[in-house]
Amino acid sequence: MSFLLKSECELQAIIAQMSLKEKIGQMNQLIVSHENIEEKIMAGDVGSVIIINDEDIERSSQQKKLASQCSEIPLLVSTDVIHGYKTIYPIPLACSSTWNPELVEQVAYHSAQESAADSTDWIFAPMVDISRDLRWGRIAESAGEDTYLNTVFSRAWVEGIQKSGSVAACVKHFAAYGAAEGGRDYNSAQVSERMLREVYLPPFKEAIDAGCKTLMMAFQDLNGIPASIHPLLYKILRQEWGFDGVIISDYNAILELVEHGVAENLKEAAYLAIQAGIDVDMMSNAYSLHLEELVLEGRVDEALINASLMRILQLKQELISEQNKTVSNRDDAKLALQTALESAVLLKNDKNILPLNKQPESIALLGELAADRASLLGTWSFLGEPENTDSIQEAINRKFSGSAVIYNDAQDRAKALDIAKQCEKVVIIIGEQACMSGEAHSRSEPGIPSAQLELLKALKESGNEVIAILLSGRPLILTEAELYCDAILLAWHGGTYAGDAIAEILAGDFNPSGRLTCTFPRSVGQVPLNYNHRNTGRPVLGEGITQFAEAYKSNYIDQTNEALYPFGYGLNYSQVEYKDLKILEPNIKISECLQVEITVENTGSHDCSEIVQLYVRDLVAQTARPVKELKAFKKVDLQAGESRSVQFSLSSEDLGYYNWDNQYQVDAGDFDLWVGPNSKSNLYTQFSLEK
Repeated sequence: MSFLLKSECELQAIIAQMSLKEKIGQMNQLIVSHENIEEKIMAGDVGSVIIINDEDIERSSQQKKLASQCSEIPLLVSTDVIHGYKTIYPIPLACSSTWNPELVEQVAYHSAQESAADSTDWIFAPMVDISRDLRWGRIAESAGEDTYLNTVFSRAWVEGIQKSGSVAACVKHFAAYGAAEGGRDYNSAQVSERMLREVYLPPFKEAIDAGCKTLMMAFQDLNGIPASIHPLLYKILRQEWGFDGVIISDYNAILELVEHGVAENLKEAAYLAIQAGIDVDMMSNAYSLHLEELVLEGRVDEALINASLMRILQLKQELISEQNKTVSNRDDAKLALQTALESAVLLKNDKNILPLNKQPESIALLGELAADRASLLGTWSFLGEPENTDSIQEAINRKFSGSAVIYNDAQDRAKALDIAKQCEKVVIIIGEQACMSGEAHSRSEPGIPSAQLELLKALKESGNEVIAILLSGRPLILTEAELYCDAILLAWHGGTYAGDAIAEILAGDFNPSGRLTCTFPRSVGQVPLNYNHRNTGRPVLGEGITQFAEAYKSNYIDQTNEALYPFGYGLNYSQVEYKDLKILEPNIKISECLQVEITVENTGSHDCSEIVQLYVRDLVAQTARPVKELKAFKKVDLQAGESRSVQFSLSSEDLGYYNWDNQYQVDAGDFDLWVGPNSKSNLYTQFSLEK
């Protein structure tokens, strides 16, 4: 009987016949190019491998065949398909700026299918770490600062990756990895249990509820205990949530228990990891070298290994049995372009300088990023193909074929200024190269490079109207740069078709609809700055507390508390009016649903898509509640002059919180409610929950 057709009892029988060394081999994961990897596979010492470059793809296929000759248990091939495989989509932070989970589900599906066509079975995505610190490089992989929005996109990524059944998603990093102190990657996180449950854990729970098959533990220590062996996290995962999928360490994380200072050596690290519940050791070789010895010494119960092995075999059985099923046709190029279009955020557009509705006589295209194909792909695109990516320069030349587009990399500022004087329009590409964000790429001063800032200032002082295209893997400090720009289009690191998307938006062929999922602070000194902060006992709004004849408030003496661009913010080429906000029944029972309606009207001359956002505040609770919390949103298409009614329905479960005992509860009481285009919405009403 084939391995694929075996029942759980038959799998138990296989496990009973395996040697201890063979069992442990299934728990060992190595990169495809690891030293003596083929010999290790033949010896049954490797259960899964990792692709990290193009050269690994063919080798991994050969390794699968080799494993099949030595054992009926298949070898799994894994890789990081973070925002595309060969076709690169916008970075996840940009994808979340679409506020379009259906589109992102398609991105995840297409990416998974493209990688599966080579040899991939297991994808290390999505990353659902809440991130509120723009200094942290891996904010590029997140859906931003809001728990609800991360939860929505967590489900979309998981369901997209696992749609065909032949590829497993791996939600990561459990948990609070994005809370690294100082925004420094791998750094400690200090997070209370209530904050964990309220802010950081819901996207993981949603991924598991969506059927995510595997989960990766975080690197960092959490309140002094490395997350990979944290007893609270495993209690929540296995006991409370009933997660029965495979848990994997992050790259080399078991060995790093020694560096954390909680294990004396690799053997003790292996002991801590298996006791904590890690099923698969990624790259540490801790299990391979020491687990058999620990069992023979009587320190580790072989039943722990058998339980991990059962989870691994069940995963392999599920994935391999689905691999010959037909999948739908894909149009990766069209989807990648659409995602790049919808992810772009128009931050500024003074005097409606954009779009360039007619072909200008001449365009000065400035900045070395305009010719940089690789930087369009962003972080985690090591299998992407810059040579098959059109640069912004090439895309603009094609779109504005009737204009004289004069490119200058701006290394010679005087020449760049001279070109700008001669041209009707000035477009400058600013921001980060791909290598400036991502894992291990934290920045203490995340602004645009000084040379770019100086050129912006010089252009403005020369009297030019400046259109800036911003490439970035994170929110940036734009407080000074913004002063010198008449328009700013945030295109993020938008992937293989980012250049075409930018050109279409500049030309007015697409009306930008992206909205920020991260606050843009005015300075690093404000960080962390998120819209859903708590009020404090001395809030900055209102009269404050008079003490020593002065008003003492929770503010800075040298700067406002307000963001440069708030969460949910974004402009388009039209104008949308919000009116007639009403709650159908403002006093409802806890068992009932709240029904909300609002009218949105496109009063401009361009068709547009509007992200209608609903926020709530619980006025009195056992624990202090945020000043606003996103609870729902809808993306609405509006033709020029069109008016539409938008409805929302909230259940009482949407309005609960974690109490002193870390139990979820819903209280009767009064709530504020806002609906509008961003988190600073002021169209407001109230409602009450009654027992």
